[in-house]
Amino acid sequence: MVSKAIRALDAELFGTIHEPPKKKPKHDHTRIADKQAQSAWADPEDEELVINAKQNRKLRHLRQNFDEDELNAAEFIKRQRKHYKQTIGVDDDWTKPPTQSDDEEEDDEEQQDKEAEDDDISNDKKQTQKKNKLEIFQRSVRMTAIKDGQIENNEIKISELGAINSKHKHNSVITVCEFDIEGKLLMTAGLDKTVCLYSMEGTKNELLKRIFIKDLPIRCARFIGSSSSGDDSEIIMTGRRYFLYSFNLMSFQLNRISKLVGRDERSWECFEVSPNGVHIVFVGLRGSLVVVSKHTKKPMKTISISQQIVSIKFNVDGDYLYVLTQNAAVYVFDMKTFRCVDKMVFDGIVKATCFDLFARLNLIAIGCSSGVVAVYHCVLKENAMKKMVGGSLLMDGDDVVKKTKEDEAKSGGAVEALYNVENLVTCIHGVEFNHDGQLLVLWSKTKKQAIRLVHVQSGKVYANWPRDRGLSFVYKAKFSPHSGYLAVGNDIGQVKMMRLHFYGAQ
Repeated sequence: MVSKAIRALDAELFGTIHEPPKKKPKHDHTRIADKQAQSAWADPEDEELVINAKQNRKLRHLRQNFDEDELNAAEFIKRQRKHYKQTIGVDDDWTKPPTQSDDEEEDDEEQQDKEAEDDDISNDKKQTQKKNKLEIFQRSVRMTAIKDGQIENNEIKISELGAINSKHKHNSVITVCEFDIEGKLLMTAGLDKTVCLYSMEGTKNELLKRIFIKDLPIRCARFIGSSSSGDDSEIIMTGRRYFLYSFNLMSFQLNRISKLVGRDERSWECFEVSPNGVHIVFVGLRGSLVVVSKHTKKPMKTISISQQIVSIKFNVDGDYLYVLTQNAAVYVFDMKTFRCVDKMVFDGIVKATCFDLFARLNLIAIGCSSGVVAVYHCVLKENAMKKMVGGSLLMDGDDVVKKTKEDEAKSGGAVEALYNVENLVTCIHGVEFNHDGQLLVLWSKTKKQAIRLVHVQSGKVYANWPRDRGLSFVYKAKFSPHSGYLAVGNDIGQVKMMRLHFYGAQ
């Protein structure tokens, strides 16, 4: 600061008066706008640099189709950025400069009042944006149905109980590992033409029955009814043969069904039984589904799809059938009218190999040939979903999230994934949710110990399992009806049991 004496002396000698220097503005908005208009860096070699996404397994998920092998650097960066935004769920681009604010003080009271009002409006906008981001994050991540007793996502408490069939090991790979509806029986089968039934009541888990079928290497077997339901309970067994077998659980009689009337297929290695015990649906040739009556074992309807069928699943009640095709499209059929009531196409899948659904939360997990498992939340039509309540979806217990126009638009177009699980690098051969939708198990049979447990709410993979190197090549994995046990079948004929302490031995 210049003193008054110096000012007076200058005025007397030079006739000039000092003026305070003008303050430079803290922020030059025009300069910032000019910088934002231009890119910070443009490398001409980005168009010439080629990245091989086929050889690098960690980059295969960036391909849009199975035949795409190479990407230039510019397209590679663009797809990586898109994948990052889909994984995180919110746009947090650190390259964008923060919004600038004017910190200069004004002496005028009216100007201060106006700025105060503007600040209130801007604060309201910030709070609204923050609330919207939080709502998006909650809708995309917070999906567990039960508030009380949620499982932790950092470590899974699991005990390895050993092989349940250590005394009666199969002489082939395990192709069947199934619990009955009540969880009292465990069925194992393999290509050695043998079916074993184990008791899950008590502590010893004894072998109840062993069946040898001399002309049928078993590839698929399912329970019909429960073991305590009477004469209606039975097991259907099929393979790469034109005939199939049924085994009555009450009389222990084995019956051969020579041929499905009117069908020329020579293999019935894939089928599913509706939970209500009314229909048996076989996957036929050239995109056909053969609906067979459970009582008469005769075909009653044929459903045709113009694409290659990968897998089929029923909903909990057995009223709707979900059909997955190779190009990641899911068709929904009403089993009362046998008509297609919905179709969903899922984004980010190169070649679909398997899937599972949890209808209570509208979740679908799809496995891919590149080793990626994508988890989707899809909005289905009201006439194809019984878990709809007044045009809204049940989410996270009492929380109800209404359907928006964006969700309805997505149901007709390509559905984007909530998150991807990329811990495995080989083809995914199976995925399955547990009974309450908190856990997801996925496995691949082309690499040893290629099995993972995923916490569905957060999308995290448990790092403390598997620890057992004796799992070898995993061919099947199955949760018990109340998730007390996890059965894992491998290539050396063993079925190893895992105890999930969170659920208890139910």
